[in-house]
Amino acid sequence: MNPETRSVLQQDSNKKQETTQIDYPTVEQYRDKIVSYWTMKLPEGSVDKVEIENALAAHAEWLQSLEQPWSPVKGCRLVVADHDLRGINLEGLDLRGADFSGANLEGACFRGCQLSLADFSGANLKGADFSEAELEETSFDGANITDANLPR
Repeated sequence: MNPETRSVLQQDSNKKQETTQIDYPTVEQYRDKIVSYWTMKLPEGSVDKVEIENALAAHAEWLQSLEQPWSPVKGCRLVVADHDLRGINLEGLDLRGADFSGANLEGACFRGCQLSLADFSGANLKGADFSEAELEETSFDGANITDANLPR
């Protein structure tokens, strides 16, 4: 084989390797894509009990489907950002990954809730009860936690 042919074959081989390289997303990128796609934001304005119950049921279904790695994602993530939910009782619910940012949750009850990765940034949590709640990687950036009962 002459040197020119060898050089051309080597270049073709390098091109083939470059085009077959695949950049797979990280787990975090994949999770973020799922979270943003499967999100249901409640309508603006006041929210009634039925809308909240439906949103909570959809969130529970979403969480359950995420725990089954090879099944399709069902339901959707709970987003109640900027809503007035003063005094709501969500005791004992699994609300991992929910978005409560900017919501008015004064006097709300989250006792015993699973709230890992939930977002309460900018929320009014004055007097809210988080006793016995799981708060791993939960965001409270800029939230009003005056008189809130937080686990120690």
